[in-house]
Amino acid sequence: MKREGIFQKIKSIFKENEIDTENLQLSHQLGSGLLRIDSVKFMKLMVDLENEFDIELDYRDTFGQDNTLEELIDYIEEKYAS
Repeated sequence: MKREGIFQKIKSIFKENEIDTENLQLSHQLGSGLLRIDSVKFMKLMVDLENEFDIELDYRDTFGQDNTLEELIDYIEEKYAS
């Protein structure tokens, strides 16, 4: 799957989870700022992403103040390649 397709799917899942995607940028940090979410929404988002991409996400590698949306896309791309 191409990078842009992954990004569009992530944006769609974020919208479904009531996360604003209007100004979404690859440099945004997951779990803070624009992408700050509560723990319940976080769990639902993780499950939705796993179901959409048919992968298992390790939240330590994909979410946190040091992780960006671009790193999440890289992680998903890597999972597809393996």
